Amino acid sequence: MAFIWLELFSHASPRGIGLFLLAYCAINLGGAALFGRESWFKYGELFAVLFRLIGRIAPFEYVASPGNPSASACGSLSSVC
Repeated sequence: MAFIWLELFSHASPRGIGLFLLAYCAINLGGAALFGRESWFKYGELFAVLFRLIGRIAPFEYVASPGNPSASACGSLSSVC
C-alpha cells in the first residue's frame, strides 16, 4: 500500500520511486534467502499475501475436474496459457 501511495500521491521523483523499488527488491531477496524461497513468497511477501487474502474472500472458486487431470486454471482456454 505504501508503494501505491508513493507512486500516486507523493509526487516523488522517478529516482525516489526507483530507490523504493530497489529497497523492496532487496527486502524480498533477503527474506527469500533467510526464510527460504517457497515460504517467503507464500507467507511473507506483501503482494502474495494480499492477493491470497482477496482470493479467499472471492465469491467464485476454480476447481479442476477430477476426471480431467489436464485441466488448468484457464479452463477451456488452456491453449492460451
